[in-house]
Amino acid sequence: MTPKLHHAMTALVLLALIRDQTLAQAAADARFQRCDKNADGRLTADEFPFPVVFQQLHLDGDGALSPKEAKGLPARRQTRLPSPAPAPKPDATSESPPAAIPPGEVPRNVTASTGLARLVFTQNYFPGSRDARGNFMGGTEAMWLAGHDGKLFAAIGYGQDQPGNDTKPGAQVLRKDAPDAPWVVDHGFEPNCMRVEGLISFAFTTDVHGKPLSRPVRLLIASPSEVTRAGGTSTVFIRNDATGQWQRSDITGGNLGVRSFGSHVDKATGVHHLFAGLNRGGIHRGSYDPSVPGGIRWEPQPERIATAQPGKGRRIYDYSRVLCFAACSGDLYMASRITTGEDGKAVDGGLYRRVDGPRPAWELVHRWAIDKDVLQSRFLRGLTAVPDPQGGKHQVLIANFEYPGLIARFDPTKAVVAAEQELDIKAFFNQAWNTPTAHRRGAIAAYNRFLPITDPMSGETVWLCGAWVERPGSPDPPENGSCYLIRHRDGRYDWGYIYDGERPVPAGQKLTGCRDIEPSPFPGEQGRVFYFCGYDGGAGPGHNTAWIYRGLLLESNAKPQTNKP
Repeated sequence: MTPKLHHAMTALVLLALIRDQTLAQAAADARFQRCDKNADGRLTADEFPFPVVFQQLHLDGDGALSPKEAKGLPARRQTRLPSPAPAPKPDATSESPPAAIPPGEVPRNVTASTGLARLVFTQNYFPGSRDARGNFMGGTEAMWLAGHDGKLFAAIGYGQDQPGNDTKPGAQVLRKDAPDAPWVVDHGFEPNCMRVEGLISFAFTTDVHGKPLSRPVRLLIASPSEVTRAGGTSTVFIRNDATGQWQRSDITGGNLGVRSFGSHVDKATGVHHLFAGLNRGGIHRGSYDPSVPGGIRWEPQPERIATAQPGKGRRIYDYSRVLCFAACSGDLYMASRITTGEDGKAVDGGLYRRVDGPRPAWELVHRWAIDKDVLQSRFLRGLTAVPDPQGGKHQVLIANFEYPGLIARFDPTKAVVAAEQELDIKAFFNQAWNTPTAHRRGAIAAYNRFLPITDPMSGETVWLCGAWVERPGSPDPPENGSCYLIRHRDGRYDWGYIYDGERPVPAGQKLTGCRDIEPSPFPGEQGRVFYFCGYDGGAGPGHNTAWIYRGLLLESNAKPQTNKP
């Protein structure tokens, strides 16, 4: 190319860029004018089409956006949805891939019809510090939060930790005694324990024989993943609230710990059971018995899975990782990881329902097809019962397909239980952020649960869950925070953003996924404050990346938050 031709081509490119910028500015100006219904040169909250974004851009507190503040006004557009899948086969075990779930309605924009989408966040835990007794507190992941006995507890893991100059401890349970109290180590596990897989406050209502208790017995239960533990047992630890000590309670069989817990009163025996879903080794049930250490008597054998099939080198109970339980309309359901045989066909795993009685069993109600190249498509997370959003008097189940990022709904009252798409998480956030639909990274939501709470503004029940989605611009601040979803009874969704503008996440780092959310157990904060925690070690090795933030609900007449997400 000659120098003259090169300069000519450069000039054409510059003219094209100037033209595109001019057109983009003209389009933005036109959008502003269309929204400015009273033509006063300002956009109020009722004129702006994206209320959540209004709170992010509205920094001076004068009640309106200027053209300069609103230059990031996103254009409305319809999110494209996957094509409907063929009708499922009339067989409860028929397979349909998560990506082909019949689509539900994705909201056209973020409605932000709840103040829970506009919490003001402050960082509440600072990994890499020491408590008053000199115990190191760090962690790569904050796995769970639990309010118990008027205190707040957090499960901290050290998976993929690169310890640097610090001495790497085992996983820990931290405790916070009051809103302004510091976090302290309540219990430290052995160094062979890299994570706390579960942390729950559980209330038994009957004893081991089914006799009703005069009042529920509430226990705080933690399940460590002791990776080098031998002897064919899994272990949970149970806190004695009178002494503050933790007692070991062994479950025969399995290893790598208990990943999930379920609560259910057997309809035939009347016994209230705690169900432990193991990472490997099936499902064990426990009952309240104050005569045994910790107060939980575990059955010596796992419960029978009706469709589990033995394979080469496998036992009948050695079937899959149980990730979640949910009680729905009087029945107990669970979802487990789908495993395949040497021929690539599913051997076990899926969505199951428990058949109660003296000889209980688990029956398969739905199994989805998996993408052999996407391991995470084998998982459902956050199984939760919610009222039928179509107006029925019964409950349905919702859960998240891990990597595809689809929240699905299952109606167990139907003859053939199938998955119906309720939300495409990636499409939802693409639209909320006005990013191209080609922005299709994987997504995870509801790591542990969808948390039902009463919306302080509307008085209605909504469900909160954390998410891992990558914002455009991450890991540069302020795009390196984390997100959460707010589900309404009718299946609509809002979203919120976890970020502390006073203590921004350093460039090159990010909060990654929000794993759990817990209402504050402290007097004076209840109904107004929620705690969020997370980080996902799947993002790669890290150090002191575990996080906990405090989210404050602003009063309706308070000045909007000024920390730009």
